[in-house]
Amino acid sequence: MAISKCESGMKQFNEDGTIRGHSNKNGTYDIGFMQINSIHLGEAESMGYNLDTLYGNVMFSLWLYDKEGTSPWNPSKQCWESSV
Repeated sequence: MAISKCESGMKQFNEDGTIRGHSNKNGTYDIGFMQINSIHLGEAESMGYNLDTLYGNVMFSLWLYDKEGTSPWNPSKQCWESSV
């Protein structure tokens, strides 16, 4: 939950109903509640997860956490590590 708070303010959607996202300098973008990077889109979709939904975003983030730990969210580590 600390990661989501730092990444997206614990929100899947913006006030106008669009998916909460963030564009990165390298041309990728982050999606939703857990700010899953777009490099994972194909893998998430092949597993049946739609990152645009709260369910799909959270379920894929749990799978990603089991696979890689917290490293996918290291850019915000200073924020969430201090709140744990």
